[in-house]
Amino acid sequence: MGSRGLINYFKYQSINNNIQGSIIDKLIIDSIVLVSPETDLSIFLEQFAFIRSHVNIITIYGDMYDQALFWAELFNRKSLMTENPSLGKAVNEPLIDKDTKEQIDADFINSSTVSSNVSEIRHSYFSLSREVIEDIRELIVFRNRAKNRIARLCKRKNSNIFDFLVAPKYISDK
Repeated sequence: MGSRGLINYFKYQSINNNIQGSIIDKLIIDSIVLVSPETDLSIFLEQFAFIRSHVNIITIYGDMYDQALFWAELFNRKSLMTENPSLGKAVNEPLIDKDTKEQIDADFINSSTVSSNVSEIRHSYFSLSREVIEDIRELIVFRNRAKNRIARLCKRKNSNIFDFLVAPKYISDK
């Protein structure tokens, strides 16, 4: 819910940013971390250039199997089969800017493979999963983009999507 408010704030500012020297002109945010964001993907892409002009690092953690986002899409009457899912589920294919025809300059972290301390809903585990907590810590403390966090993330070929380097759920010591 917080991600939707943040994106809508940027949307409001981009529409009402006609005043030269306004506070938003001077605003530079070091990093924005969106974890399991329910934000509509099309609204995010529409506002991305404006957001990117005010934010140094944008990181989105998502999970293709997030049940809370599935139900939110259903209750909000979004079509589950369209190319416009919630931002938190858009972690499998690179997002392309419609104007430049290039991948958007943001890091997408696919946490679909993370299984330690993850409930069946797969939505709010980011505060319990050691892998995710340590990755967010490295992002915030050292300001490392995902491409520099190679000890825990693996970059997909020709994309800005990264996967956690974790053993699959079915591998066990039992």
